[in-house]
Amino acid sequence: MNSKIAFRDGDYVVYPAHGVGEIVQTEQHQFSGVSIAVYVIKFAVDNMMIRLPVVKAKSSGLRPLTDCSAIEAILDELAKPLKSEKMIWKRKAAEYEKKLNSGDLSSIAEVLRDLNADGYDNLSYAKKEYYETALKRISEEVAVVKNMDSVEANALVKAKLQAVALHA
Repeated sequence: MNSKIAFRDGDYVVYPAHGVGEIVQTEQHQFSGVSIAVYVIKFAVDNMMIRLPVVKAKSSGLRPLTDCSAIEAILDELAKPLKSEKMIWKRKAAEYEKKLNSGDLSSIAEVLRDLNADGYDNLSYAKKEYYETALKRISEEVAVVKNMDSVEANALVKAKLQAVALHA
């Protein structure tokens, strides 16, 4: 089976469960006489490397980075006031997990904005974990797309979140 490779060595990609990584190389492996192309993806933040079969890239949610204009729109969304929605925590937590693991930056931004509404210091331990995961995933992508270091990207995202308090 000959599959078309969508990414090249050196491309930055988003793997939903781990965030932004770089394809360091594409390898060929032999399994039972069948040659399989595999992306080798390095995640600098966690100092982790994974191998993902090219044929599984789409179904795993592997995607290119969000473009700069879409990043700006997502950052602007962080500054908008939250539409209050009451839900049982167990259901809300499942929704947060689904959004965080989707790899969709807009969905991740929704989680961050929702949790930010209560103020970080007022969050439970579980909510702080979701907040930190969402902040990390957004900041990582912003840093690479806008060519910033992680501290600058984190500060930019937090500044957008603080703008909500100024509008209220």
